[in-house]
Amino acid sequence: MPPMPKETDRAEVVLKQANLSVKHFRNACLTVRAQRGGSMGPPTVGEQDLIRASLIFAAAGLDSTIKELIKGSIKSLAENDTLVQKGLETYATRQIKDDKDGLSGKNGASFLAKILVSTSPYEQLVENYTRWLTGSSLQSLDELFKASNALGITISLINDKNKELKEAFDVRNKIIHELDIKFDAVHGSKNRNSRTKDKLDCMSDLFLGIAEEFIKAVNKKILKNVK
Repeated sequence: MPPMPKETDRAEVVLKQANLSVKHFRNACLTVRAQRGGSMGPPTVGEQDLIRASLIFAAAGLDSTIKELIKGSIKSLAENDTLVQKGLETYATRQIKDDKDGLSGKNGASFLAKILVSTSPYEQLVENYTRWLTGSSLQSLDELFKASNALGITISLINDKNKELKEAFDVRNKIIHELDIKFDAVHGSKNRNSRTKDKLDCMSDLFLGIAEEFIKAVNKKILKNVK
C-alpha cells in the first residue's frame, strides 16, 4: 500500500482532533446522565448543551479539514489535474476582468500586475486562489460544492444527504448565532429548542463523514497523478 501523500497531512490531523473532541463531549454527556440516573429520560438543558457543543466541534472540524486540504493540495492538483486547472484559470480570468468576487478588491490591471512582478507568478496566483477559496466559512451546501469543485472531486455524501446536511447546517447556525433560543416561546414554556442526542449525533457524524470523504478523494486523486 503506497504511503499517503504529504499534501493531506494537516487535514488528517484536524479531522483526528475533531473526532476526539466530539467523542469527549459525547462521553461527558453520558457521564452526566449516568450520574443523575437519567439514562432513559430526555436530556436536561445542560446535557443538551454538551451535545450541541459536539455538533459545533464537528462542523468546525469539517470547515478546518477542507481548508487545510485546499491549502495543502491545490497547487499540486492544479499542476496535474485538468478540472483543478480549469478552476484556477476561471478564477484568474475573473480577477483580470475586475470581477468583484475576489478578496483583493483591486481592479483587474492591478491584480495582473501584482502577479507578473512577483518572483514566481504561478506561485502567487495559486496563493491568491487559495486565499479566495478559504477566506470564508465553509459551512453551507454552496461552500462545500465550491470546495469540491475546486479540488476536482465529487463527494457522494453531499449529494446523497443533501436534505439532512442542510438541516444540520441550519441547526448549527441556530446554536452558533442564536444560542438555540426560541424567541417566540410563550411565557412559561422552554425558551430553547429541544434537541435529542441521537439527532445531533447523526448530524455530527455527517459532518465528520463528509470531511473524511474529502480527504479520501483528494488522496486518491494525488496518488493517481503520481503514477
